[in-house]
Amino acid sequence: MVSRIGRSFIGRSLVLVLSLLLMVACSTLPEKKETEQTVAVRRAVEFAKLADESLSFGQWAKAEEEYRNALQMHASIDNLEGMVQVWSSLGFLYLRIGQVIDARRAFNEASIHARILDNKKLILITSLSQAKLLLAEKELEQSLAILDNALQENQKANDEISAILLHNRALVLRELGKEDEAIDNLSKAIELNKRLGVLRELASNHYVLAAMLNKKGQTIAAIAHLNQSLEIDKKIEAPSAIAEDLVALAKVWLRVKPDDPTLGAMQGFLRKPVQIAYDYARRAYRTALAANEVELVLAALQILHDNAVLADAAKEQSQWKALLDSVSKAQGTAAGASSAGQR
Repeated sequence: MVSRIGRSFIGRSLVLVLSLLLMVACSTLPEKKETEQTVAVRRAVEFAKLADESLSFGQWAKAEEEYRNALQMHASIDNLEGMVQVWSSLGFLYLRIGQVIDARRAFNEASIHARILDNKKLILITSLSQAKLLLAEKELEQSLAILDNALQENQKANDEISAILLHNRALVLRELGKEDEAIDNLSKAIELNKRLGVLRELASNHYVLAAMLNKKGQTIAAIAHLNQSLEIDKKIEAPSAIAEDLVALAKVWLRVKPDDPTLGAMQGFLRKPVQIAYDYARRAYRTALAANEVELVLAALQILHDNAVLADAAKEQSQWKALLDSVSKAQGTAAGASSAGQR
């Protein structure tokens, strides 16, 4: 299945936090200063929204630019709370694209400001940041210890943060080979996010749980959770995530045996599993192409090429082969150009 590293919490909107800061500014500052503060905070909100939208389309450079703009707005009015939020978002963005050194710098900035403020909620968020970084660096026991401590500190004070911590704890447990405990953590996170209506994280819960169930050979259960992830991602209009769901569905359907006794209860059971997988891959290709997700485009094309004959679509195989070669060549050229001049 396609990895969805860092999808939970990455690109989370800053609107709620910034709205609270706006209320504080309006109630405590003189009229002239209040206007300056209000304008800066509103502009930061706008930049954060643009960053979130860019993330949904996989436009990493644009997202970074807008987060930097939001950070500049917060810095202009010495808004440390907003700076913590944006530094954290930047860190998660860098982790998503594999820039671990930049992620560490961003998370350190967030942690420093959170502790200056002595804000419990922000300190918990920066603890999550550090745990994520340690997970990326395969320091699993340290990552787990930080998450356990954060959960203890949070307890039932903020269920949304608890859900995020549980999700990330599950990721660490999976790497440690403790899959049953990881699945239990994800199930708890699903319950919390469903009750709170936090859809982006709920979709991520279902996606990661599907990956774990698929690994355990529970393919039909995995498909059920991927379908839930897909429906939520459609609802929140997240094209890159939709493409991930579709590629994952194609891959899991390829593992389904035609004589699986549970197929009769699923839509499309009259067709062969490979045909269903082929259809998902076709949809994934179109969606990923529109979202400019090159790796997902390649994943979908590979499935289409490899399974065209089995899916009774042999005449399309040469078409997929040509597209696969073309995209692979273009990606190689782009990678070479982007690395030119780097040390």
